[in-house]
Amino acid sequence: MRPSSREHAPRGDERRPRSGQPRGPHRKKLDPFAGPKGVVIHHLNVRELARFLDESGRIVPGRRSGASAKNLRRLTRALKRARNLALLPFVQR
Repeated sequence: MRPSSREHAPRGDERRPRSGQPRGPHRKKLDPFAGPKGVVIHHLNVRELARFLDESGRIVPGRRSGASAKNLRRLTRALKRARNLALLPFVQR
């Protein structure tokens, strides 16, 4: 005779969290460009722009950097200008 599925069902703290669900308290990322002490978006500000590139040279998405959609568009424009002026690499190997 086969045991019923209830006998093997995990109980209480034995349950695993469902995939796609938060595991703990979530803190919203702050926009690094907002406010008076925010980073200035300019294509000659290479050191600050490089913070928003990953290891392979791609632009970090807004959900990871915390930038708003408007500031992410401004950042993208500045990064592309800096790349065209050869201040930043197009790709990193």
